[in-house]
Amino acid sequence: MTQTAFEFLEFPKTTAKPRGVRWTILSDRGLNVVDQSHLLDMVHDIVDRMKNVDHVGLLQRHPPDRIIEKNEICRRYGIGVFPGGVPFEIAYMQGKASAFFRRLIDLGFTGVEISADCIPPIAPDTRDRLIREATDLGLEVFTEVGYKRVGDVLGNEMLEVEDTVRSISADINAGALKVTIESNELTNFMQHEQLGRLIAIVEAVGLDRLVFEIGAGGKVNAELAIWLLEKLGSDVNVENIEPDRLLHFEAMRRGLSRAGNFKFFADRLAT
Repeated sequence: MTQTAFEFLEFPKTTAKPRGVRWTILSDRGLNVVDQSHLLDMVHDIVDRMKNVDHVGLLQRHPPDRIIEKNEICRRYGIGVFPGGVPFEIAYMQGKASAFFRRLIDLGFTGVEISADCIPPIAPDTRDRLIREATDLGLEVFTEVGYKRVGDVLGNEMLEVEDTVRSISADINAGALKVTIESNELTNFMQHEQLGRLIAIVEAVGLDRLVFEIGAGGKVNAELAIWLLEKLGSDVNVENIEPDRLLHFEAMRRGLSRAGNFKFFADRLAT
């Protein structure tokens, strides 16, 4: 265990890596290799995976050697890396998912997100086949339930518990490591006071198999983050955390943030 400067103080600690819960998945929205290396040197102990959400850079702007170098930096710090779901959805719609999986491996990615949050649902048997194909190639597979708001077509109906549990369970049985609940759906649960639906999903599949998307468009939804921490506890797995919000969220997770009413102190003052 790393020696700390103030080991004599009681402090809200975290679970050591590797861990199944309390994941923080950091967003890479185009970090250069120097900044990425410096950042991970400082925060690698609280980051579990890196998610490349620079879709334009990944698909068209950056040469392969730059992507490979960035992925090597992540692996050097024991952090797996995978692209966001948009590139997969583009590849799937063009009938090139298999080639996409193989190219990810060539580029040094350790995982893939198989999602359909911007496109019509993928047939269950096809989704199952894609998950198995990617895992057989050695990729960690992350899937997603729920939809983003795409014009007036998707993202308008609230998730139903039974259908959601069935979909998550099918993905896990096919080999998915974790399944993300889209932020749009979580916000619907929060705003419409449907905590019971969310808890039913968590109890059915397990907190360790779920990831909660608490950011969108490069911003963390602090209200949603606090709601999840209060209702589900500090061990929630979260993603879409930007580098400049990472340390603030870690403080929130440990009850050391104004956004969470300084829970670490409040609990002690109440006793």
